[in-house]
Amino acid sequence: MTKRSFPTVLLSLMLVLALLVTGLGTPGFLVPLLSGKQPVGGNEPVSDDDGKPLEVIPLAEGHSKPFRIEPLPGITISAEENALDHDRDFRMTELEQLSIDNAEAELSDLFEQPYLAVGGWHLDAGLADDETLPGTFTMRFDLDELGVLPENYEAVTLFRRDDAGMWYEYAVGIRDHYLEADSYQNCDILAMIAIGLVISIPKITDWAMAYASGAYFNPATGTFKVKVPEVEGGEDEKFRYEIMVSGWEMKRMLEDVQNEMKAGANSVCRPIAEKRVREERGIHADKPMSEWSMESKQLLKKYTQEEVNRYIADSKITKQLDETIGKREKDFRKDFECVNAVEKLCKRAYPYIKNQVGVNTPSDLVRLELSATTDAGVNAVTIAPFIGNPYVVLNMLWVKEGKEEQYNELLLTMVHELFHISQRTYVYKSRANDKFDELLAQMVEDDAAMYFFHQTPYDRKTNSKQWQFYELPLDSKSVTYPEIKVKAEPANVVFKYIGLTFSGPVTWVQHLVDNILYVDTVAASYPLANFVRYLNEEYIPEPLSYDTIMKRYKSLWGSRSLTTILKKVFSMDDAQLTEAYHTFGETYITRFYNSALSGDPAFAPYVPMVKEKKRVTLYNFSYTTRVRRFYGKKRTDKDKEFSLLFVLDDNFADSAADLKMIPVDKTLGVDYYATEKMWYFNPMEIHNWYIQDNDILGKARYLMSKTPDLAILESDGGTGTKGWFTSSKTGYDVYILYAPEEPEWQIDGTELQVMLAPIDKKAERSQFVDSYVITLRIGETQVYREQVMLETIEKDPKEPWKLDLNSIKVNGQKLTDEQKENLTMDIQECVTGTYPDQPWLGPSNPIPLSGGYDIFGKWDVEFTMNSLDHNYMQGILEAMPPGMREAYEQALESSSGQTTKAVMTVTKLEDESIEAVIDYEDSEAPDAYYAVKFEPGKKLMTLTPKQQMLTDPLELYITGSGSDLTFTCKMKYQSGIVDYDADMTGTKRKEEAIVP
Repeated sequence: MTKRSFPTVLLSLMLVLALLVTGLGTPGFLVPLLSGKQPVGGNEPVSDDDGKPLEVIPLAEGHSKPFRIEPLPGITISAEENALDHDRDFRMTELEQLSIDNAEAELSDLFEQPYLAVGGWHLDAGLADDETLPGTFTMRFDLDELGVLPENYEAVTLFRRDDAGMWYEYAVGIRDHYLEADSYQNCDILAMIAIGLVISIPKITDWAMAYASGAYFNPATGTFKVKVPEVEGGEDEKFRYEIMVSGWEMKRMLEDVQNEMKAGANSVCRPIAEKRVREERGIHADKPMSEWSMESKQLLKKYTQEEVNRYIADSKITKQLDETIGKREKDFRKDFECVNAVEKLCKRAYPYIKNQVGVNTPSDLVRLELSATTDAGVNAVTIAPFIGNPYVVLNMLWVKEGKEEQYNELLLTMVHELFHISQRTYVYKSRANDKFDELLAQMVEDDAAMYFFHQTPYDRKTNSKQWQFYELPLDSKSVTYPEIKVKAEPANVVFKYIGLTFSGPVTWVQHLVDNILYVDTVAASYPLANFVRYLNEEYIPEPLSYDTIMKRYKSLWGSRSLTTILKKVFSMDDAQLTEAYHTFGETYITRFYNSALSGDPAFAPYVPMVKEKKRVTLYNFSYTTRVRRFYGKKRTDKDKEFSLLFVLDDNFADSAADLKMIPVDKTLGVDYYATEKMWYFNPMEIHNWYIQDNDILGKARYLMSKTPDLAILESDGGTGTKGWFTSSKTGYDVYILYAPEEPEWQIDGTELQVMLAPIDKKAERSQFVDSYVITLRIGETQVYREQVMLETIEKDPKEPWKLDLNSIKVNGQKLTDEQKENLTMDIQECVTGTYPDQPWLGPSNPIPLSGGYDIFGKWDVEFTMNSLDHNYMQGILEAMPPGMREAYEQALESSSGQTTKAVMTVTKLEDESIEAVIDYEDSEAPDAYYAVKFEPGKKLMTLTPKQQMLTDPLELYITGSGSDLTFTCKMKYQSGIVDYDADMTGTKRKEEAIVP
């Protein structure tokens, strides 16, 4: 059709489907609704949205014997076994000539090219008012019997007109002298021959036939009809698809030629052709053409085309077009190669949909548009108007690249889009649920990947791997969490919100604006395929076929919610669906967690424990899943671990009755413990975390880390309360526990004395921690443990905790001196009421007792100068010329940040004193000698200069144990001569101690 005709056709399609969706296309759709019944299939009792039981009645399909009848000469109707709901009596009657003439005129006007009616019939499949569509049957027309000349076989088109007066073109196949088409309803049928004037340009026609692998090319409209076999590689081909090159420059030029041709044809060509027929057939000039025989009308078509060909051969526009084609041959060949590639994809995708997926295929011709303007990042999109037949737009720019992996991916996309077309044979767009349509098409696409390329669904690089879209409720396109709002919108709406121009359909849009995360509705539906696949393949006893799923989907009246569809399709109630949703989350918790690492602020909210207490607020949103990330933050460099204590709200069990919280990679009773009111996680290592921008989410700043310290899957089912009501608001408080600061301690003879500090009453955790637990170990073996209550410490804070080491026995024997030397002490905070059965103990920094620190030997030391000021130079600087003063100040400035390395050797002298010598190996500075005092209880080594030095005593704070030691030291010195500030760090070398 021409460009001008397309809006007319689309408008007509819209008008007729407006009537179809009111029920004319599905007779009897009101009967189940009025009777209170819904044909949902299955054996288990199900209920409607209000919880009332629905009676299950059989689907009215698949109970017929095979048959083959000839209702009229030259016409055969047949069906395979169980193709129909039950055995039916088909009746076909010829339409009155007036109706045929009116149809001929209507179609010619609608498609802007003349049609010749071969015949018209009314088909009655015996549908009553209370019956659904009967199934699929095949109609076969003998073209010879209908009087069609062999040269016009390929020009025959079959149309159906429904009760609303809407025309649809059948997908027909022509083999030998027979025309076949599938159908599924009562309708008027007309066989027409397009007698429009076709431009024959050899170059174009030759290319089309060579590069489209036999696809029928109509130069007048620039479209191709593709013959597709029922079985891949088979010979029984039917027209199933029509390929249109949208925005094709050649097509525009052809339209210019066609317009001039029409003007010439009306005034020159047609009269000449008509005169030739009248003279050859002896038809009187007064006899109207409507009374001519079929053969004479077909002869008129032939002669008219011959005259048109002569006319356009002399056309200036045609010659100009021919010259342009010569210049643009390379580009035009690429266009035809795209048609060729898509035609081959059709021949693989259609048999797969028909035979492997096993769903209805459309009986009407399906249009595939090759668009040169579709967004280059998109493979294809199915356009399903509210009124009108769906069609597929393929990205020609993407196809033109010609890479094998792209063609393979496009095959899967083609399967996905053609399945959408099949979906419309079950449920009209007005009654469909977009989420269910998209997730089911994604399942079919993933199945095709396994069938053609042996790719598993979870390994494919598709949008179905975007598990974060489970943050949206199954039945909603928006949700407001305490942290952020998520809103699913069509791609063009998303672009509008973020201030960009919408340039075509896209499959992935996500952007954050004003704390609202906008996501593309279609892309957000794909990952739900994982849940439905789990329901079908792992949860219910026997998997359902796609045809059964679609029939049960069809049996529901109205645009039902996704959860209602799932419950009816899989014969489940609310409790079963909630259970399935929870077990799905637990089964695929790793995939949810990996998706959470992308840092989506809605799907993976973060809880940075920068303070001792953090509030987590939860709202009950049915059928949502999130992964909450927890991060511990160090108080000081000494902190290596932390523990978390969750204290649930009093109303948690009621308000979050269907919320299941599952820690990722944690085992109950080993890594964490839980009661009805509290959860406790054993000490975990602290990882560094930071805040950074995210390109996908715009300017939003949020916490990122590859590995959160703790992640919890929050899977919310559908049996609890809903929304933002007070009863649905709940949550918990999270408290962080660190290792206590190392107290002062000493060993007096054989008595260990430890000064335990009381916990500040203002501390957040103070109401949940009632004691310290002191544990003594030799290696990993516990030799002593005691609980020290905080109330005991508070009564007399100055009284140390005491333990006679001789009272400790191992295997009934007192500790030997060697064992005492290897004792290590852990001091841990203990959660109230958990000792001694299963104490919930916080982290500990192990404290070696008695010879636990091997300070003797060599240490690698670094000095980093932070600032330096020579005070004695102040008066001299003021007298310096400006240039010299600037040079000196630059020299001072350059010293800041400089690092100097040295080696410190610690030895014990004959008088039992300890000495440290610092050797600046790469400097001419002399060695520095220090007297050393070591306090193991404080982990402090104090160095006092033995000679006149520009330094105060150095305090070296030790971390580690045994010989695995490091230290840090802040060096500050002020005098009338020099001021400086420096950092000193050291690491013990792995070598034997130097002890005389």
